[in-house]
Amino acid sequence: MGYRELIESLKREGEEKANSILDEAHKECESIQRDTEEKIRSLEERYRKRLEETIRKQKAEILRQARLQADKTILLAERELADRAYNLSKSLLPLLREESYDLVFEALVKELPSEKWRIIRVNPGDMRLAEDHFSGTEVHGDESISGGVEVETEDRRIRITNTFEKRLQRLWEGMVSDILKEISRSGKNNRKG
Repeated sequence: MGYRELIESLKREGEEKANSILDEAHKECESIQRDTEEKIRSLEERYRKRLEETIRKQKAEILRQARLQADKTILLAERELADRAYNLSKSLLPLLREESYDLVFEALVKELPSEKWRIIRVNPGDMRLAEDHFSGTEVHGDESISGGVEVETEDRRIRITNTFEKRLQRLWEGMVSDILKEISRSGKNNRKG
């Protein structure tokens, strides 16, 4: 083998080796690229799931907060309606004096226990009725009483309020939910029509 043949052989061998190295490098490059793409897909999937979970949690929290705010708004509106209805009802109590009031007053007095009442408070228009039922006692007119009677013993240990206002107050808590339901039902019917 001569010099040229040797160089040719080395050159071929070098080219084959270089081609082999390049092939291996390309294969390694493709493998790295596939691994990288897989890692990126995996990373994207993991972050997509985290993002979806974060969005789901934040959406749930926003909805929870909105429900709380809506409930609070409804409660405040109901409280305002209840207060208005109570004040309206209270303002109508004097109308109860218009029909057979002397019999109503007598019935309220009869509900009182037998005691030596010292101080009697009534609507100023009921002074005569009170003096007829409680002879020998102090009778005071009280504008805040629309009807009925408030009595107190001399030692002030017993005080009973049997007025229209007190009766409304006692009944109100039981009535207010029914009144609010009726107002709500009436409002819905008005909005439909």
